[in-house]
Amino acid sequence: MFSPVDPQFLTDVIQGPALHIPDGFLSVTISVLFWFISVGLIVLATRKTRGELGERQIPLMGIMAAFIFAGQMINFPVAGGTSGHFLGGALAAMVLGPWAGMLVMTAVI
Repeated sequence: MFSPVDPQFLTDVIQGPALHIPDGFLSVTISVLFWFISVGLIVLATRKTRGELGERQIPLMGIMAAFIFAGQMINFPVAGGTSGHFLGGALAAMVLGPWAGMLVMTAVI
């Protein structure tokens, strides 16, 4: 059983595992395919948000990205030997809208 004040628990939370999936788990074909899909969706998100963003929303996107980045640095162990963290994409989409939220998460990742 663990306790939030247990030094080993705190060490595991701060350090956490290096990756969610191991190196070599995804084939090159899948990696390249989804890289192109991602680039296409980022271009689409940029076009969708171009006319929607006001003068006050652009700095909010930067602040949101910094907050989400900091929040996702805190990992906690979950079953299967992996880790979980704050889901910033949902927060960004709720506050900024889905397309602007996608751009924020692209910057965070």
